Amino acid sequence: PGNIASRRSSCLPEPAAPSPGTITTTITNHARDRHRAAPGAFERHTMRKFTYVDTESAWDERLHAASCHINPALRPFHRIASRRIFAAAAFDVTVSPDGAIACDHITHWSAREDGDEQEVVRALFHHLYARTDRTVVGYGSIAMDVQLLQLAAQEYSLVLPQHFKAERPRHERLDSPGRHFDLGLAMKGRSKTWHHLSEILLRIGLPAFLMSGKKHVRLPRNDE
Repeated sequence: PGNIASRRSSCLPEPAAPSPGTITTTITNHARDRHRAAPGAFERHTMRKFTYVDTESAWDERLHAASCHINPALRPFHRIASRRIFAAAAFDVTVSPDGAIACDHITHWSAREDGDEQEVVRALFHHLYARTDRTVVGYGSIAMDVQLLQLAAQEYSLVLPQHFKAERPRHERLDSPGRHFDLGLAMKGRSKTWHHLSEILLRIGLPAFLMSGKKHVRLPRNDE
């Protein structure tokens, strides 16, 4: 463990050519040396692969009006089921046995560029179908992202990626490949306190101006 930080791993092979809308991010040896996980952080001496996912959604007033028609008591409130996804992103990360973190590539989709909610969700699902060897990681995703993805799958007759399916073998770890892991829920544990992701990012040194307006993302209405 004492000489792990001093070792320099060879460059990972270049990823395959990205599809349209994909941004491929390469990371140099120097950057990788500065972003090493703590020794002993992983029990297995194997390569670990993760895909971080996030979605953005907005209220659909027609869905909300229909819900209020069924139950007038809902009128002052908006239910999660009245939201529609208008953007999604996936960030592939690989962690080597010695703790070196490689940022493979970032992929994103939006209703403005790719069509509508159905096309955004379909594209995200197809991205995950090909990544059953990775653990999908979200932040607060059980309460929001996964709920909306399940509703979209039902509405558009899409097959859920295996990461989001409930039935899993009992012997599997929560962060096993092919599973979904909610980092926010894991940090919350049994407490009643949820931290917004922006608060976590501030703690690890990201400047506040990068997250201006992040807490309340609205449906874009112009080219900005």
